[in-house]
Amino acid sequence: MRSIESRGTGLGIEPGDFAYLAEATWGSFSADSLLRRFEYDPLYRLTRATGRERKGVEPIFWGNQVPGGTSVEEARPYIEHYNYDKTGGMVEKRHEYALDAANGVAQWKRTYQTDTSSNRLVAMGLGGESRGYVYDGGGNLVQENSERHYEWDHAGKLRAFRVQAAGSPASSYGAYGYDGAGQRVQKVSIRGGVAHATVYVDGIFEHHQILDGTSAPAQANELHVMDDASKVASRRVGPDIFNAQKPAVRYELGDHLGSSSVVVSETGGLISREEYRPYGESSFGSYAKKRFR
Repeated sequence: MRSIESRGTGLGIEPGDFAYLAEATWGSFSADSLLRRFEYDPLYRLTRATGRERKGVEPIFWGNQVPGGTSVEEARPYIEHYNYDKTGGMVEKRHEYALDAANGVAQWKRTYQTDTSSNRLVAMGLGGESRGYVYDGGGNLVQENSERHYEWDHAGKLRAFRVQAAGSPASSYGAYGYDGAGQRVQKVSIRGGVAHATVYVDGIFEHHQILDGTSAPAQANELHVMDDASKVASRRVGPDIFNAQKPAVRYELGDHLGSSSVVVSETGGLISREEYRPYGESSFGSYAKKRFR
């Protein structure tokens, strides 16, 4: 298979109002259109993808995206190209996006460098910036650039994580506990002097506590409602201790890959939505900060 197209309907995308995002037809894209096209080489490696993204999405390395929006008037088309080395590792991702009729197309490029002896990523570059990666003997990532550090247990499970610049105290810290089967049962994160502890039970129940050292812990529970394969809804029991201002009952609607793309209330009201680029980065929608980020 050389290419596959994914057409969207609903959620502000009118049936039949699609535009093909080829290099020669940037101007044919309308704000309320969505046609995603994926192209592959003979080894079934993704070489090109089209889609839409929110205006203002910046080429960042991690987690600093500005809050998004669901207005289709704030959308723009993009094209991404992917190049690989002989072993199948990505060496370059080139991202092009439409500005407007007067300014044409802009682009940025992200490069990846791998260790030839292990095929592990050792550096990622974007513009004039670079991020380096260090691993232990078992292949576990132990340092990302100079400030993000990871610790692993004997079974290769993440035991602790911290953000700590050289000569400074850690600005963020996380510790993780597992049961005998290797399933995570506890997480404690500390940031800004406030600790958040979570206990996980069988993948369907979470108990949360927030401790700031000045008052009694704030507590709440969350129950995950599952179908045969994945979570379809969640229900919070107790106060909104994260101040997320979200309904207690939320339904999660997944896409064809199983990624959560739309969250609605029990009355069907839209809470949030997200669209993703092929390698998981958010491209469009109300991708505000979430607990898993």
